[in-house]
Amino acid sequence: MATRHSTRTAATPHQPLDPNHRQSLSVAGGEIGLCLTRIHHNRYTEATPVDDPVRQRRAQIGFDHEKAVVDALTQISAGTIEHVSTTGSAAYRATTTALANRVDVIFGGRIASPDGTLVGAPDILVRLPTGYTAVEIKAHLVVGDSGTPARITPLDALASIDFRVDVPDEAASAFRPNRRRDLYQVAHYWRILDAMGYASDLPVGGVIGTEEPFACAWVELDNGKRSILIDTIERTDQALEAVRHGSDHRDVPLVAPWWRSECGTCEWMSLCHQALVAADDPTLLNHVSNETRTILTEYGIGSITDIASLPPNDERLAEPSIVFQARAWIHDGMLRRPGTEAPIDVPTPGRQVDFDIETYLGRIYLAGFLITENGLSVFDPVVDWDGTEASEADFVRRLFDRLASYADDNTCVFYWTGYEPSTLSATGERLGLTVPGFATVQDWFDTCSLDLHRWTKDRFVSPSGYGLKTIAPLCGFDWRDDDPGGQQSEIWFEELLAGDTAMKQRLLDYNEDDVAAQLAIRRWIISRDDGGGPGSAIPSVTDWPIAG
Repeated sequence: MATRHSTRTAATPHQPLDPNHRQSLSVAGGEIGLCLTRIHHNRYTEATPVDDPVRQRRAQIGFDHEKAVVDALTQISAGTIEHVSTTGSAAYRATTTALANRVDVIFGGRIASPDGTLVGAPDILVRLPTGYTAVEIKAHLVVGDSGTPARITPLDALASIDFRVDVPDEAASAFRPNRRRDLYQVAHYWRILDAMGYASDLPVGGVIGTEEPFACAWVELDNGKRSILIDTIERTDQALEAVRHGSDHRDVPLVAPWWRSECGTCEWMSLCHQALVAADDPTLLNHVSNETRTILTEYGIGSITDIASLPPNDERLAEPSIVFQARAWIHDGMLRRPGTEAPIDVPTPGRQVDFDIETYLGRIYLAGFLITENGLSVFDPVVDWDGTEASEADFVRRLFDRLASYADDNTCVFYWTGYEPSTLSATGERLGLTVPGFATVQDWFDTCSLDLHRWTKDRFVSPSGYGLKTIAPLCGFDWRDDDPGGQQSEIWFEELLAGDTAMKQRLLDYNEDDVAAQLAIRRWIISRDDGGGPGSAIPSVTDWPIAG
């Protein structure tokens, strides 16, 4: 039996808090587990955050998914339902009234702890046999093969789960470990309900992701050696400390910024990145966390430049790749990986084909081919501007026929990462199609193509990652579009479907640049020849400092 860490503080329901009372010193559910520097900037930095269409689109997708789930629940729920449509103080009062009236399902509620430090806007409040808990709706997958144990219930049984009763093994599943912040959020809401006197006896919470059909993944929040609830309490305390500090020191966050995966989706990314680059901050390197940075600073190692001068096997570092990346960062370009001697074995068959696909909602609508023979390159795409289920099979047949035409000993098809083989394999399996002459789509890729991303990563050390948009500029290539990217292209395709025909050429140009970037990388390596063959003029990462 797992140990229960109850945080129950109120025995009777309380009157709703005025949301304006100490609002600046409260913490909301979406802030739990968020970067503390980000929380500070969201509240106290006067600069306008970067306007990002991709982020806006992601928010719209989330809104649409939430609406679809709420509509479905509204239609099938057998219990009482209330939609809280008011705002401000009225929303808090309406939610508390619905809780007191034991409404089964409450949408759009607003809740706050009696002291005003915790506030929340749970998507759904559900009345279980022993009290209420929260369910969040998220526009991403939440159920996986490993992670926190979870129990899955269909929407029509949302309020019927009883954690006091054993659930059969076949109902057990797992909540994805990379979505732990979803659980922090529902744990935060359970804590508020607990303080209000309305919470279920056991700290539980649910998340409805994009799995089909819609279902709720329920998690007991206080199980395990390191429970979700305990993590939530600690992270909430940290967030409150950052908020209180910022209230008195608006120009200086409690926690200095450090680079992490979360930064890529943050509206303040450019602000922090500029400061970190100016400081030559070690967290810009892979595998250097804030904790690692602190340890290195204690040894007098406070910059990327310092790390670059260390021996690769320095025991204070997690692995040699940190030193290698630091050297590439200072060099501001790719370096040959240890053991990679010149000349570099650049594939140069008689016919080189660079290949890249564009997709929308999982369906391929554009496959670009840049064919290079006898020093001349021609872009020849296969397209399906309708992008519909009806047009998909014919398009995929044409695409697979094109792939089959490149199955000869004088041709190599280059692509970047495993997205192309995995997407085409899944599409072919779904449609019952394969490349003519091959048992499976993967067989064609294994026989006729080369993953240029893997090939590049095996031979070179990059200063900051191995995405095509990172490597190609290091080789002197620039995209014509000011804002290139796969997610941006989905926005352009949506605009095309809405009637903006100019997006056809923008999408074609973007796809052509993607395949041209692959060719540019190979040509750059070939051109770095000091007489020792392709790549011989590219320094080795082991030669430090680099002369000149």
